[in-house]
Amino acid sequence: AAGATPSGCTMTFVIEDKVLQAQEDLMFSFTTRNPETTPAFMDNYWHIQHLRGTGDSAVIRSTHAHQGWSMNSQLANVQIDLVGDLLAAGSNSDIEISFTPVTAADTLQIEARLPVEFDFASSTAPQYEVGRDTNNNFMYINKLGLLPGVPVTILIQTVKLGRPGGTTEWFLTTFADDTHSVEGKRDELQGGIGFRLPGSVNVIKATLRSQYEEMSAQEPVRSLFRARVDEDAWAVFEFSVSMAVFARQ
Repeated sequence: AAGATPSGCTMTFVIEDKVLQAQEDLMFSFTTRNPETTPAFMDNYWHIQHLRGTGDSAVIRSTHAHQGWSMNSQLANVQIDLVGDLLAAGSNSDIEISFTPVTAADTLQIEARLPVEFDFASSTAPQYEVGRDTNNNFMYINKLGLLPGVPVTILIQTVKLGRPGGTTEWFLTTFADDTHSVEGKRDELQGGIGFRLPGSVNVIKATLRSQYEEMSAQEPVRSLFRARVDEDAWAVFEFSVSMAVFARQ
């Protein structure tokens, strides 16, 4: 049986089909949901009692308290959008990251996991300080002054977009300060899905053919001329794409 009290949640397991012997190990598992943040030290304990009987007549046989684990708070309401004018993979464009912090923090670490070749080396974040460790697919933004429950939106300019395109995957982590130490880690998002990055089209060759080039035997002289105004012509493009294109697309 499970329940909730002002001081926490409770679960009761009743052993009906066996006698629990002294020094005998008893193992069980259950599914639970962590709180948004790690409880205060004095509250972060599991309290266990072994009782004989139930209700008011129950007799305590043994008791123990075990310290709980530390939890990494999860960033809430995360949204990552491609907002620049250039959209193709490999372009330099702008992205916008929005989220709501759970814990106060001052530095944000951004890691672009997928696709590969994202590069923040030349990126800027207006109104904020870009950390000195920013390079390749990692970016650090300092002096954010994040407050619990207060939404924030960060514009990042001149981001070299990854290749070949497709769904983007991001890891976001906030830290207490710009040392971004393990002890200073606050909130995080692992494997967050962002915008879908369009692939790129590389035009290898482009040719404009006159209508007479296709009938050189009948028009040997005109077929030598370039396409002219007010005449039919064929525009021929040879290109490659970074993403697979399937039938009917």
